[in-house]
Amino acid sequence: MMQMIRRCAVLGVSVMVFGMLSAHSENSSDGWMTYNKGYDSQRYSSLTQINTHTVSRLKPLCETELGDMGSLQSGILIVGSRLFVSTPRTTVALDATTCAVLWRHVYHGATASMMSPSNRGVGYADGVIFRGTAFGELLALDAATGREQWRIVGADPNQGEFFSSAPIAWQGRVYIGTSGGDFGSQARMMAYDAHDGHELWRFHVVPVDGEPGAETWQLAAGAHRAGGAVWGSYSLDPIRGELYVVTGNPAPALTPNLRRGDNLYTNSLVALDAASGQLRWHVQLLANDALDYDLVAPPVLYRDGQGRSRLAIAGKDGYLNVLDGRSHERLFKVPVTTVFNQDKIPTVEGVRVCPGVYGGVAWNGPAVDPVHRSIFVGAIDMCMQMYGHDGDMTHPANSFGTMAFMTKDPMDVISGWVTAVDGTSGKVIWKYHAEGAVIAGVTPTAGGIVLTGDTYGHFLALDSRTGHPLLNVATDAALTGGVVTYAVAGKQYVAYAAGGVVRGNLVKSVVAPKMVIATLDPPAGSPTRVVIPSLDVVPVASADAHSQASRGEALYGPLCSICHGPNAEGLTAPALRHIDQRTDRRPVVTIIKEPATGMARFYPSVLSDQDVDDLAAFLEQLK
Repeated sequence: MMQMIRRCAVLGVSVMVFGMLSAHSENSSDGWMTYNKGYDSQRYSSLTQINTHTVSRLKPLCETELGDMGSLQSGILIVGSRLFVSTPRTTVALDATTCAVLWRHVYHGATASMMSPSNRGVGYADGVIFRGTAFGELLALDAATGREQWRIVGADPNQGEFFSSAPIAWQGRVYIGTSGGDFGSQARMMAYDAHDGHELWRFHVVPVDGEPGAETWQLAAGAHRAGGAVWGSYSLDPIRGELYVVTGNPAPALTPNLRRGDNLYTNSLVALDAASGQLRWHVQLLANDALDYDLVAPPVLYRDGQGRSRLAIAGKDGYLNVLDGRSHERLFKVPVTTVFNQDKIPTVEGVRVCPGVYGGVAWNGPAVDPVHRSIFVGAIDMCMQMYGHDGDMTHPANSFGTMAFMTKDPMDVISGWVTAVDGTSGKVIWKYHAEGAVIAGVTPTAGGIVLTGDTYGHFLALDSRTGHPLLNVATDAALTGGVVTYAVAGKQYVAYAAGGVVRGNLVKSVVAPKMVIATLDPPAGSPTRVVIPSLDVVPVASADAHSQASRGEALYGPLCSICHGPNAEGLTAPALRHIDQRTDRRPVVTIIKEPATGMARFYPSVLSDQDVDDLAAFLEQLK
């Protein structure tokens, strides 16, 4: 599939700007205007050029290396002939038919100490792109030029808050919620004026004193209400004016005895009045969560075979839930990955639980074929050993702690699933077992195919009726972000985000983040490649030891903190403080270059020899 590659380096941050986005193109049904295509989050495309008969001819047309070596979890927006994607520090506009860079905006607020080096994508409305940052700022960028129109501070990283979710915009409002509940913050949802960024309303996911729901937190001495992070994106019903927000786990994550009660409004679907932010109704799918089973992906709004309103939600517990859209009653609950020991409370000795904290359904949730009323869900099959701990809440960064690791059971091999479920009855139609975890977006089409990918780099097209793989292409990069399809000038394309940092045990190796655009029968010489200059990790590097350690710290943030914690305290990988006491006695440089099983490989695809030396210098001075 990979043919001769022609490289053309992009020499400037802003390369060229094509014509202004037309109103006609913005309203095109062939575009992808929100994180999940439409406000209903169905992700369904009515395009048919790429179908069960032609998909074997689908090949990469072009790709763009994005120049920011962190994670790539971004959804993809298509507006007219423009493609928009985000990395932790950049927002990029590409020509959706050639991969040419139209502009790149670089966010200069992020440093090595960013709490969460990830970004789930951007929002769009009326010629403006909106995105959050790891330093709690919300930006508005001109969609035609990338010029910054305004920025506001909406979250405080010093309190464990940041923005990772993809905002959506509607009727002059931009909606986004705070992430970082595991680090001790109390999540909230906000609406901002799309014109100038001033706050219009806020809803406290974790109620403050005196608000309804605060009484559902019965706290031990020294603990406080925390959690409820908003990690993914949102759905909206324009007719009812309801905004649908899913919320994360309470904190401290694995110590429910410190926060007895239901812990509202964590692990819930919360329906808010989109104009005022007032709570209309909520359904808590898991009370007093003890296993870090966030709800991350927004619900899908659809109608079943009898025309009745339904909402489909899936979370990290590995279940697909379908609710009645009017009574809000749960109609059925279907496992979409391995489920085991979910009634257990983590102990100091550890309990084997499936899924683990990074298993189940992540930020790309269910999709729906509204014609056949089928639901398609991608999931991660991952069991882990879960440990209870005291949950020190005196400092936000300590509330997460080292608490969950891969088991030593040889049967616990990480893999993935795509499950098709009848949206009316809840019956499983088929299951496809993927070699790698399925985190990438799942996109059904009228052409009878379901597009997605896994973390081992397989781009997949499945028959939507049977689950049979029609296309299984081994790429060189993990797929953990958007997978979309769209048409420009009557021609259908597929775009997907590939590469970047993924939690170490989910990937074989790490490659630089890139966008790939594919189409039927691309011309000879495809794929072409565009290379955006890589961002410097630190502005100036020098040879002295202090600068070497500083550069290593800057590398640690986007590459290592996702597993080892923002302060090297350990998350799902061991703590790195007091590294001189590690059990692996090899030199740190050797460990980075020749990682043990379960650790991501960054060298030489992402890290140079100098990078490895700098990172080792930082790790060796940790105390």
